[in-house]
Amino acid sequence: MSFDRHHKILNIALAEVYESESDYHRAEILYADIIRKHGKDADLLARLALMLSFAGKYQTSYELYQEAYILDNTSDEVISMLLNLSALLGDYRSSKEFADIYLKKYPRHIDTLEVQAKNALELRDGILFDKIITTLRSLA
Repeated sequence: MSFDRHHKILNIALAEVYESESDYHRAEILYADIIRKHGKDADLLARLALMLSFAGKYQTSYELYQEAYILDNTSDEVISMLLNLSALLGDYRSSKEFADIYLKKYPRHIDTLEVQAKNALELRDGILFDKIITTLRSLA
């Protein structure tokens, strides 16, 4: 399954090949093995979390993305996945917080605005909901 269990770069390359072939299960196994052997790294945690989300393992994926965020809170991909996964898991308060962070950088990102509108509805925040709907209408 791997070139050399201890060669990080080659194993990452092999995992990327598996990803490109949509063999997410093998990529997941390799990323988990690399992390076990070489320690936690924000990028590797995010890669493993993505494979888990493809497999429908949303809670575990969310937890790994949280670990990646603690190690590097500047990754747009990690923040985006956290806001979407937390909404999917019903944690609208966390989703709102991550959406706020993402929208500071990308205030016109329609997908995030739509998630934030749902967060506002679930949290019964009518003022935020009205603000987001106004923003979405201005972008249409």
